[in-house]
Amino acid sequence: MPGPITAPAPGVTAVVPAYNAAVTLDACLAALSAGACRPTALVVVDDASTDDTAAIAARHGARVLRLERRSGAAAARNAGAAVAGTELLFFTDADVIVRPDTLARALATLRRHPQYGAVFGSYSAETVHANFSSVYKNLVHHLTHQAARPEATTFWGAAGLIRADVFWDVGGFDAADTQGADVEDVALGYRLTRAGYRIRLDREVQVTHAKRYSLRSLVESDLLHRAIPWTRLMLRERIYRRDLNTSDGGLASALVVLLWPISLAAGAFDPRAWAASAVLLVCYLALNRRLFAACARHGGVRLLLPALGMTALYYVYATLGALVGLLLHVRARGAAAPSLVRQEVRYDPS
Repeated sequence: MPGPITAPAPGVTAVVPAYNAAVTLDACLAALSAGACRPTALVVVDDASTDDTAAIAARHGARVLRLERRSGAAAARNAGAAVAGTELLFFTDADVIVRPDTLARALATLRRHPQYGAVFGSYSAETVHANFSSVYKNLVHHLTHQAARPEATTFWGAAGLIRADVFWDVGGFDAADTQGADVEDVALGYRLTRAGYRIRLDREVQVTHAKRYSLRSLVESDLLHRAIPWTRLMLRERIYRRDLNTSDGGLASALVVLLWPISLAAGAFDPRAWAASAVLLVCYLALNRRLFAACARHGGVRLLLPALGMTALYYVYATLGALVGLLLHVRARGAAAPSLVRQEVRYDPS
């Protein structure tokens, strides 16, 4: 079994993977050190950065591990966990700012629910950057986790607490499930669930996201780092759950958005089809009313109006991503691609 050889000591180690994170890392580590409940140890894994990431981590008293070549979030988190030596591991990201009570709440949840092997939270409704793409993306993620079931089958690496023995029992994160920051945490959750461990989503365990999104990076994140790899993962593991990004409301919204332009085009030949268009529009607004209401509260009309169009666009390219993921899965199975064969990764903390 991979992981530390010696028995873990009491306490919690915060593990932060970081690649060229100089812009956000200082605030991330300052927040971890200023919380009401501080981690016993702090490990920053510098994933072959070319900026001042390592120096910033050292100034905060973190133990800094430097990877010689960029290996991705999964390998970086595993490397940090391998030297932790504590009973609990708290994973967060270099562009995440914990709240003063984040870690305390997560620890309290595990104490109240000892039957769970891991607990994770969500982004808060607030974000650091005020541009549309950042605020919109953050609200979508926040509301998705806030509406999800407490009994989870996934994990979340931005604010996730897990028992070290549970983590190593399933082999930690799998580097084959990520190309930087993809679905390695979702895959870990699936393996935990298959192994019989339970995962708790605590909506009160919240953190603030400090990443600045542009329209391009937003679409790339949703399409290349979520829709496509998550579809492939679900098909590979044969796990599907109507929750989070694959909720019934999301699937219904995608269908409505795809049918709406068809109904409009049909109206050119039969005006009665426009009635169907109106019904579909009402359904779209109703299905996404929580998101649109949140946008109105946080940014008024200036945020709401572009959100109406952006959400429809999301359902289009998310559907495209799911189709691409399906095709890649079929092709990979037919060709028996070696790159898709799960590899067991072992770590020697010495």
